[in-house]
Formats: sequence, structure tokens, C-alpha cells
Amino acid sequence: MPRRSGPYWFLYLCCCSRKIPHRKKILFGLLGAGILAALYLGYSLLNFKASAIIEEHHIRYSLEFPFQSKLLRGIPYMLATAISPFVSSNKLLKLLGWPLVVSYIFTAIFYTHYLTSVWCFFGSILSMMILFIIVKLNSNNLKPIAIS
Repeated sequence: MPRRSGPYWFLYLCCCSRKIPHRKKILFGLLGAGILAALYLGYSLLNFKASAIIEEHHIRYSLEFPFQSKLLRGIPYMLATAISPFVSSNKLLKLLGWPLVVSYIFTAIFYTHYLTSVWCFFGSILSMMILFIIVKLNSNNLKPIAIS
């Protein structure tokens, strides 16, 4: 099963770095939604049947979890993952929000049965953008390495 905790750590870091109180409250609310989603998914993976099969060059996950509504499962995850960058005051983080949302909508429309695996593929690509943002935000703290 794919690991889903990564976005929540990124969101937590965003929450801790915010200096504007109302945005910080919103981000912590989104973090709470993400934590609830992670707890539900983690509990369900440990206690209910889940399987994965290769199909049509994708991975199809079969999850027999309680509350089978994809909307109920997906909304807290999407709030924490894709919506939170729009709350940030940082322009680069806001820019990250658009590819997150667009890639999710694209995947939900064209790869409905393979949503988790295909969106994780996009997530791995977007991780490079997150790395770029982190490096850019910390560029003042970077020191050149002397090559002799």
C-alpha cells in the first residue's frame, strides 16, 4: 500500500512556519483533517481486507474498509494535501497548489479505478517541486562547498 503520511509532515511544517495567526489556524485545521484521514486509513489497513493487483499497466487497490464512500475518505485527504498550499502566504507554496489539484482532477476523471497509484505517480513528480521550494526557502542558509 502507498505511504500517505508525507503530505501531513509537509503541512505540519507549513503550519509551524506561518506568522499570520488566522492562516496558521486554518492550516492547523487542515492538518487535523489530514491526521484524521491518516488515522482512519491506517486503522483500516491494519484491520480490514486490502489487496492490490496489476491491471491495465496500473495498480488497482481493492479496499474493503468501513465507510466505503470515496467522498468521505477523499475529502479530508484532499483538504490536507492539495488545498493547504492555497492558504499559505508563500507564493511558491501557492504555486504548488495548482499542479496538486489539477493532477488529482485529471487522475480522478481519466483513471478513476487507479486513482491511488496514478496520483502517487504525479505525487512523486511534484515531490521534486517541493524539494525545489524547500531549497529556495532555505537558500540564504546554504553555504557553498569549496572544491579544491
